[in-house]
Amino acid sequence: MPSGYDDLDIVAFDLRVGSDTLTLRLAAVYRPPGMAFCDNDRSFSVLNDLADDCVRLCVLGDFNLPHINWDLFVSPSNHVYCTATDIICNYSLTQVVNESTGGNYILDLI
Repeated sequence: MPSGYDDLDIVAFDLRVGSDTLTLRLAAVYRPPGMAFCDNDRSFSVLNDLADDCVRLCVLGDFNLPHINWDLFVSPSNHVYCTATDIICNYSLTQVVNESTGGNYILDLI
């Protein structure tokens, strides 16, 4: 993890099997509901940092973003959702979870 993000609930590590394979970076994230605006920006900033220098990335965790429609890939037009969807688009990430994980919402992302 880059320095300065120790207080966030994010753990990341690189996994490599054999010397001839590409490294897979795994990042586990917990983004609590109602996260402070500055901490939200820092959480997505560290994800950008982690994604910038790797070829294969898997981000998973509870992001508490219930209003993303994954079938149509639309969400509310506010800073939190726009920041999240920008990262998803910029790094060509896709959502694997397709069933509700919290009430009627998909809160957990892979």
